[in-house]
Amino acid sequence: MTSTAGSLSTHQGVECTLKGCLSVIGVLVLLVLLFTFPLFTIGLAITLWGLSQFQEYRKEGTSLKKPSIILSIGIIFLVISLATGTEDRDVTEDESNEQAPTDEREEQEDTGDSKDEEKESVPDSEEDTPEEETEEPDENTPDQTGDNDPDSSDEASDPDVVKDEVATITDVVDGDTVKVNINGTEESIRLLLVDTPETNHPSLPIQPFGPEATDFAEETLSGEEVAIEYDGPKRDKYDRLLAYIWVDGELFNGMLIEEGLARYAYEYDPPYTHQETLQALEENAREAERGIWSIDGYVQDDGFGTSQSSSSPSSGSSGSTPASSSSTNDSSSDTIHYENCTAVREANADPIHRGDPGYASHLDRDGDGIGCE
Repeated sequence: MTSTAGSLSTHQGVECTLKGCLSVIGVLVLLVLLFTFPLFTIGLAITLWGLSQFQEYRKEGTSLKKPSIILSIGIIFLVISLATGTEDRDVTEDESNEQAPTDEREEQEDTGDSKDEEKESVPDSEEDTPEEETEEPDENTPDQTGDNDPDSSDEASDPDVVKDEVATITDVVDGDTVKVNINGTEESIRLLLVDTPETNHPSLPIQPFGPEATDFAEETLSGEEVAIEYDGPKRDKYDRLLAYIWVDGELFNGMLIEEGLARYAYEYDPPYTHQETLQALEENAREAERGIWSIDGYVQDDGFGTSQSSSSPSSGSSGSTPASSSSTNDSSSDTIHYENCTAVREANADPIHRGDPGYASHLDRDGDGIGCE
């Protein structure tokens, strides 16, 4: 009996210990749940309490109103806690979804910035080379042919003048007209502000110093790569380009005038960029009696005279002196006279230019120096 009682007391002690441990564990779990899911834990506790009260009241046979209220409150807390937990999860997911693209954009921006820095660092080293290469050539350094002329301008060989296009000379028509290739397109260029004696005119003989001007153009320009500079109207009525030509840094228009192979002429839309330069070069050539200026009275206001016009009193003045009246153009001493443009066309002389035999103001109604256009 004594041993049986001892074993029974030992068994009861073990049960108490287990119950105590389970109670402690239960309390700890409730505390964890309370801190982690407070609303859910409170709702669960109230629900369990309501269930226990429901069983007790049922055993006693008393009214179940109070346990039902407690149970209802617990269930309400559980439902609210579950709903709140669902909303919290949705908000968390939305925030994570919004954060992900933002992180991706930031990474892309960082990557793009690093690439831009790499690109910027590469051109810095590459740009140095072209700048050094452009400084090396001396193509724009002029050959000073007019050093002994105190009045000649350095602008005719200025390497800083802005050029509009680069072209290759393909043919020399005469002293003041050439054909060029510009970016694969063939164009005719009529040199600005210069006029050389005729060599290819249909109704005029070859004029003095015309072949020399053509030869000089061929020697200087043939096959050369030149710079084209526009000034004023870009084309004339014959669709020819009106331009200055720069070769080896020198203004070829000025070279013609300086050599006495051309006169300063055809100011369609003054003032021009190199007007004063070319006029100064013409004055130097006239004073030195070079080329066309070596023949007394040969250079006229409207072109170049013939042997008859050279002996005429009305043609004794130089072409560099402006005409004071329009009668000078009408009183040409040439023997050719056209009554109207029909006669000009019948003679195959149209269009007729100022300085051509037979030119008169009644054939040039718009006064542009070209009659019967």
